[in-house]
Amino acid sequence: MSSHRRDQIPRIPVARTMRPLGRARLTPIRLMIVVVIWTAFGQAAPPSPITRGQSPAEVRSRLGAPMRVSRQVLMGRHVEQWIYEDQRPGRVEFSCIRGEDPYVCAILQLSPGQP
Repeated sequence: MSSHRRDQIPRIPVARTMRPLGRARLTPIRLMIVVVIWTAFGQAAPPSPITRGQSPAEVRSRLGAPMRVSRQVLMGRHVEQWIYEDQRPGRVEFSCIRGEDPYVCAILQLSPGQP
């Protein structure tokens, strides 16, 4: 028989500083990094209060009166564009078909510097 048996292999001790990932401590610096990343990337843009299909009265009640209104007259209908330049600059387009109620057909959010 051989003098070395497989069941008598010496075990290597594991260092006590190694911890499973699930038990890692959140130090103040790690916590601060997590908070900074969370606030930078975790915030979604606020939802638009206007959706397609809404009436002009609903838009006016949510956004107020527009700064300017432009109209394009087409055959049997017209497209109306309301321009807002105050807190949330943007444009809201209404499809106005003869004999039907107007409704929002497009919403364009602009950055403050865009015309």
